[in-house]
Amino acid sequence: VWAMALLGNIKSGTLPNLLRALSLRRATATLVCEQTPQMRATVHMIDGKLRRVTLGDLYGEPALSQLFRWKEGYYYLIKGRIEENVGPI
Repeated sequence: VWAMALLGNIKSGTLPNLLRALSLRRATATLVCEQTPQMRATVHMIDGKLRRVTLGDLYGEPALSQLFRWKEGYYYLIKGRIEENVGPI
């Protein structure tokens, strides 16, 4: 069962702090971030560990690095595991 747990605006420093909090809580969730409908990033976490990050054609660390540069947009968090085959970042 999927449940949206959190919705917010992206501001400088918001995403690293949010991911740190999810990690400390050992959350299993997917964070979806959007600047526009065409510019979307997803961050999959299982038991508080990053498992996959995508942003357009970028994956892993390059995608996460680019996502941390965003200064505007919004995010929402979906609790629970969405993809069964999510391997390490």
